[in-house]
Amino acid sequence: MLPKNVIRLFPVLILLCGCASSAPTTATPGALGSPLRPTVQPVQDDLVIFYERSGGIAGRLGQWTIFPDGRIVDGAGATKKADPGKLATLLAIARAPKTLGLTSPAGRQCPDCYAYTVRITTAGKTTTLATYDAVVNPPELDALLAALADVTR
Repeated sequence: MLPKNVIRLFPVLILLCGCASSAPTTATPGALGSPLRPTVQPVQDDLVIFYERSGGIAGRLGQWTIFPDGRIVDGAGATKKADPGKLATLLAIARAPKTLGLTSPAGRQCPDCYAYTVRITTAGKTTTLATYDAVVNPPELDALLAALADVTR
């Protein structure tokens, strides 16, 4: 009985021995890189823009989350792809230091006007801006709102 068990285990042992390496492999310096020189990993773009437009005569609510790869997810969860040219313009405005340094302008919502909320998250920092129709905004915020409107149409 013992020889049958040993015979059954023999193929399994051979397979296991074939998987193990007897000598560690070492990288050799050459055209592909050196173990002494660290390789550069691509930086993942972590920019996320949340945009909300609410109000108007009908009291509508629109919400969008925009990712740097061009995905746009609306408030209902539907996904679409952004136009690459419009997306590039939006991302350039959103990444600008002047945009990230903005604060919300003082103002109040007027009847039948829209309220806008923009949240830009990048590198672990979130900038939140809120404004309304008929408020005098800094030019950077007006440019951001125009780019958001273009991308989310």
